[in-house]
Amino acid sequence: MHRKLTLLQQNIKNKDIVCIQETKGSLAMVDRHMRLIKRTHWVFCNFSKKSINAGGVIVLVSKQSAPFECITHGIIIPGRVSRVLIQGVGCKQIVYNIHNFELDLPVVVSAIKADLDECSVDTMSNNLIACGDLNIPSVVGRVFDYSTPKPTIIADSGEDRGLHAGRQLRNLLADARLVEIEPGAPTRYNSTCNTGSTIDRIFLNTAPHYFPMSRWTSTILQDPKTLFTKGISDHAMVQASAAFIPMQEVGEGIPPVEYFTHHMFQHFYEALLNQTKVNHFTDPWIHQLYLIDY
Repeated sequence: MHRKLTLLQQNIKNKDIVCIQETKGSLAMVDRHMRLIKRTHWVFCNFSKKSINAGGVIVLVSKQSAPFECITHGIIIPGRVSRVLIQGVGCKQIVYNIHNFELDLPVVVSAIKADLDECSVDTMSNNLIACGDLNIPSVVGRVFDYSTPKPTIIADSGEDRGLHAGRQLRNLLADARLVEIEPGAPTRYNSTCNTGSTIDRIFLNTAPHYFPMSRWTSTILQDPKTLFTKGISDHAMVQASAAFIPMQEVGEGIPPVEYFTHHMFQHFYEALLNQTKVNHFTDPWIHQLYLIDY
């Protein structure tokens, strides 16, 4: 346990939200062993009611990101699925921490879909993240062979690994309003076959935009085989982060050529001309002045 906590403490620095699965234990153990983590993060636990060894999920929220009174923790499935709502002024962020094992899928899918429908109304103000150990590979049949480290597609429908049971969840994650941030690397190690698969996944809803202002990337912080050989875990920690483009002042910067060759540029340009009635001016200097102001 000490090595796992040390690894966790090393990797949650400067992280706004951390989702952990398969956390066997109790609230008393959290209070005892996560004292240092509680200094920097709010800790929201969801343990199984069966026993302390039946599993659980934990969500950590950075204290620098949100005050405690703005956060609401809801238990969708005891020990398996948690929902954390971070409510701001006119905006909110919803995080689902999922361990897809012995789930009541209709309940889980219904809860996520309801939030997805609500967040999709205003994606600039409402953000939804669904992540965790989904036990559903991003590409069915794809494995990473550690003896020849490159993705390999095998004849595998997933039926023998119970993937048919998660069809409802797979259909939801295929919704066009959700975007997967995939690391393109194995997140779980299978010691029997010496292979890895990508079953720890991160989805979020993004706003449709003409001018991209951010870039999302996903990486694994450790190789799952390395963690397995150290006796820590057979899953890797997956990190998703966004890099935002600084907002420019009017007249600053040079727009990329791709903006003007985009098929929607002519549509916006014609709408701008119609709104400003700029074509009614015969003086080209006034014509240019109006375009710059808008």
